[in-house]
Amino acid sequence: MSRGGKESKKGEMKKRDMKQERENKNEEIENEWRRRRVEKRSRMRRGEEEEKEGGENVENEKREGGREGGWRKGRE
Repeated sequence: MSRGGKESKKGEMKKRDMKQERENKNEEIENEWRRRRVEKRSRMRRGEEEEKEGGENVENEKREGGREGGWRKGRE
């Protein structure tokens, strides 16, 4: 009977490890996106041309497509 207890502890540890790995990976992805946004902002402040590499600016292109009307129309 004690063997079953050990196996359940191993399973719990494995689940915990997998959860921790997922959280770490998500955090790395968030940090990468945050870094890209900061880099983009600093490039725009310096007035440099935006670089398009590997679909990085897909989100921006979508946003720009919706700028025809609305409150931004008079500002641009």
